Amino acid sequence: MAKRKIRPMDDFKEKPEELGAAEAKSRDIREEEKKRPSGARKVREPPVVPPGAPGPGYGEMPFEEPVKQTNKPRYAGIILIIAGLLTFYPTYVFFSVTQDDFMGELIKRGENMTVSGVVYDENFEPVENVSIEIYNTGLNATTDSTGGFILRDVPLGKRQIIVEKEDYQTIEHRVYLEGNVLEPQNENELKITFTLTPGNGTVTTGDYESENFKTIQSFLRICGVIATISAILGIVGGYLALKRTKFYIVLAGGILIIFFGISLIIPSILAIVAIILVSLSRKEFS
Repeated sequence: MAKRKIRPMDDFKEKPEELGAAEAKSRDIREEEKKRPSGARKVREPPVVPPGAPGPGYGEMPFEEPVKQTNKPRYAGIILIIAGLLTFYPTYVFFSVTQDDFMGELIKRGENMTVSGVVYDENFEPVENVSIEIYNTGLNATTDSTGGFILRDVPLGKRQIIVEKEDYQTIEHRVYLEGNVLEPQNENELKITFTLTPGNGTVTTGDYESENFKTIQSFLRICGVIATISAILGIVGGYLALKRTKFYIVLAGGILIIFFGISLIIPSILAIVAIILVSLSRKEFS
């Protein structure tokens, strides 16, 4: 039976050239620590990766210094919440504005307009000697042989045109006279046609709504919805900034407040300041 060869103990000792770079560096640091006087600040050792062990990318997290926390996200969050609350004010205005509020100032600057037209019977024949009156203005006229009439210098605003003739139903026509205050290139005149029906009593037609304001109101309501979304997103962004998370949502909240809160200077300025603070503290967000 062959004898088993016994290896010397020196063969089991690690040789310097066989040590990994990380282990050799760690050994040098420990040697330096031994030479330092007692009480001196210790040098932080990097993690030692043994030879053959998997490195970063195979389950081992690389060593990273912690990010220094500042108060910038907190200040940005508080500022964004305030800006979002202030943005609700134009939202309220967009939804609460009325025709009289919006058009009232415009018609004060507008010129009186002309109201003209023709009156027919049920057979589409012109009716003569029909009384035409603008209620509560003292303006009135009578139709001619062609059924035509004309009233000049009629004040703007809500008006009621009363059309009367014996043996016919009286017509009370409601109209909102706005002239050409929004479209100066248009003719400052309202042309209207009435059809009389035999009988007694009164027939009410028309309404006091401005056609221009209907379009404007639809636009204002859309702006109100967008401003509401912007205000809510700004408040949510402020809350997330306090939590130091969702950086891009915080950023989007600030940008929307700047864009849709432009009618108010203060929310826009606050949103700009918040965005600057958030950008400077980008690394603090998870």
